[in-house]
Amino acid sequence: MRQTKEKKALQEVIQKSGEEGQAQEDKVNHLNKIKSKLERNLDELEDSLEREKKIRSDIEKNKNKVEGDYKLSTEAVADLERNKKELEQTIQRKDKEISSISAKLEDENALIGKLQRQIKELQVSSNFSA
Repeated sequence: MRQTKEKKALQEVIQKSGEEGQAQEDKVNHLNKIKSKLERNLDELEDSLEREKKIRSDIEKNKNKVEGDYKLSTEAVADLERNKKELEQTIQRKDKEISSISAKLEDENALIGKLQRQIKELQVSSNFSA
């Protein structure tokens, strides 16, 4: 009887150990699944981080290009405005020259007209004298 008790107690210990071992194994399997899931999440996050870094780098390159283009455009506009001002000044000078030349032309035309009248008068008076 004592042996059966010991045998029974031993079987209970073995059974209990087996159940505890199974529980530990289940726990290990569960933790391994969680570990795998976390590793996948980490990989995805690292990939996402690399994509984000590349996007930021591309944005920075584009920003620098746009800033450079803006600077060149601003300089070009300033050059065009300077050229416009110079052309406006040239036009004003030419307008003054044209006005001056037009006034001289009118004066010379008036003088020509006066001289032509005098010539006619002299011709008429010389025709009457002759």
